Amino acid sequence: MSIAQALLIALIAGLAGVDYYMEVFQTYRPLVLGTIIGIAMGDVKTGLMIGATFELMWMGLMPIGGAQPPNMVIGTVIGVVFAIASHEGASTAIGIGVPFSILMQGIITLIYTVFSMFMPIADGFADKNKTKGIEGIQFGALAIVFICYFLVAFLPIYLGADKAQFIVSLLPTWVVDGLTVAGGIMPAIGFAILLNTMFKMEYVIFLALGFIFVAYGNLPILAVSAIAACIAVYDYYIYHQKKEVIAVAEEEDYHDGL
Repeated sequence: MSIAQALLIALIAGLAGVDYYMEVFQTYRPLVLGTIIGIAMGDVKTGLMIGATFELMWMGLMPIGGAQPPNMVIGTVIGVVFAIASHEGASTAIGIGVPFSILMQGIITLIYTVFSMFMPIADGFADKNKTKGIEGIQFGALAIVFICYFLVAFLPIYLGADKAQFIVSLLPTWVVDGLTVAGGIMPAIGFAILLNTMFKMEYVIFLALGFIFVAYGNLPILAVSAIAACIAVYDYYIYHQKKEVIAVAEEEDYHDGL
């Protein structure tokens, strides 16, 4: 692969990586990203097919509350590129893309850890009403994210999968183990942050009910989600019925005492 094509694909990966956190154009979704990479490499059909395969794999992956799943952007880019270059199918794409998606998961966890040091600085800017300083931190963080995605995508593509895997294997064991532990802790922290924000006493019963369904009923997450959706829809209609009753009661005219 030429260096110009590798740079183009790395640029696409960097922009999709930024969009992964801004969620503006949805270019980070494997189906969209795979198609774009296919266009860049002159094989739209294969790019679309591999992207659809990754979309089915990672349909529910979202960075929620600080929890970092395997990175779908890098996994899709690397998988699609090497699948098209080697003229292989989805199995090759998955086999090559998934390890790099896990590698990027650890890198993003490390970046988040470093970014946490800038929070007190941003708070200081906010206390002094210095919006330019806050904007500088935000754009600086996006620039760092772009560079990381660009480099992680460019090096494996330009060097080749074998050399890239060898470079990854040179990482010290303590670094890999540390990132693995951090990646395991982050989901728990993420859900704790969500509960801290969304927790209400009247909803405790539903939290306990979901735990019982999973722990003792052995229900899959999809089934529990379907039950939760039914409860949410029921609660929505009950809430609106109460609002209608209150509105009707407020419109009643009691000036004559009746």
